[in-house]
Amino acid sequence: MDITQNLDRRNRIIGLSYVPSSEATVNDYPGKGIQVLVIEWIPIKFTTVSFVESDDTNGEFVVQELTIIMSGNNDEIEKQIRNLTGMEVLVKLEYMSGLQKIVGTEHNPVLFSASSSGSPVQQTLSTKRNSAEKSKLLLS
Repeated sequence: MDITQNLDRRNRIIGLSYVPSSEATVNDYPGKGIQVLVIEWIPIKFTTVSFVESDDTNGEFVVQELTIIMSGNNDEIEKQIRNLTGMEVLVKLEYMSGLQKIVGTEHNPVLFSASSSGSPVQQTLSTKRNSAEKSKLLLS
C-alpha cells in the first residue's frame, strides 16, 4: 500500500460541527493551538466535505476554502442551511486520524453561503476566506 494513500485516508474528514462565535469562549494561542469552550457543538450532516488551505508564506494571508455538500431535500437539511447561512461560526473538523481542527476565530469567524443544484438536489454550503493563520489544532 502506498504511504500517501494511507495518509490521505487518515486525513479524511469524518465529522463536522459548528458553534455560533458569539456562544464560544476562545483562547487562541500563538502558533497552532486553540481552545474553544462551548456548551455544545452542533453537528453538520454532510455527504461530502472538502477543506483546503494555502501555505502561509512571507506573511501573506492563508486562503481557506471549505465546501460542504448535503444530498437530498428535507426539512432537517433546509433548517441547517438556514441556520448556517449568514451566521458567524467556528467550525470543528474531525479527522479519521483523531485530530480535531478549528476553522475560524472569534475575531475572524466563518461565514457560509448556500446554493443548490442537480437532481436529486444537492445543497452546498461554502466559504472562501482569508485568515492570518492556518486552521488550528483543538486543545482540550
